[in-house]
Amino acid sequence: MYMLNDEVDEVRISVFKAASRMKETLVLDEYTTNCIVFNLWEHNPEIWISIYNFLEGNVVFDEIKLFMTIFEEIMKIFNDHIKIK
Repeated sequence: MYMLNDEVDEVRISVFKAASRMKETLVLDEYTTNCIVFNLWEHNPEIWISIYNFLEGNVVFDEIKLFMTIFEEIMKIFNDHIKIK
């Protein structure tokens, strides 16, 4: 999962896509969670979709606080970009 920090968007997208197709359960640790947060702030819809598909798969979090970290970042991005009147 170290490729999630690659400078090229297409590489990171490919890693998320490949990981989302894996049949085995992936346990997300703090490093991977931080990589996901970094990629969320890239403001690239294609990366967001690949992250969503990845998280929708066979993923579990090492600790509940890691899930909350991603959830809170998603909410920050949502609040920054979606203005409800």
